Amino acid sequence: MSAFGAAIWTEFLKSRRSKVPWVIAAGFSLAPLVGGLFMVILKNPERARQLGLLGAKAELTAGSADWPSLLRLLAETIGAGGFVLFAFLTAWLFGREFADRTVRGLLAIPTPRWAIVVAKLLVVALWCGGISIWIMVLGLLVGALVGLPGWSASLVLSTRVLNSVDV
Repeated sequence: MSAFGAAIWTEFLKSRRSKVPWVIAAGFSLAPLVGGLFMVILKNPERARQLGLLGAKAELTAGSADWPSLLRLLAETIGAGGFVLFAFLTAWLFGREFADRTVRGLLAIPTPRWAIVVAKLLVVALWCGGISIWIMVLGLLVGALVGLPGWSASLVLSTRVLNSVDV
């Protein structure tokens, strides 16, 4: 295995065994669930009036209970929430060497420094992409469970949900 391949494998193992990426993914999973709650509230306007402020919040956030609104909400969530959470993930992945006091050993190994940095960036990109896909799949499942009208595969493919990270 090349030094670059070993660096990628090492970074992947370190991040997979850590709790931080999994906690970020679990916390980010609340977004599609809250979006589904908003869609349920918007589907039943009478119930939204009974809930008061939560109904008003759902109306302002989502607009209407249909697939384009849910997909737009998912895109905004991945864009805005991902901006903060993915920055945290990146800072954690690079900063953990200093926090764990392993940076001296990391700089002393025969693996080139560029390979370590590129491996870290690649692992961050894979985690961010994987979490974004997870949020999209979870959002589609929530939308299907809620029974939103207006579903079409072309709508999902034309939505810029996974490209919304370009904030």
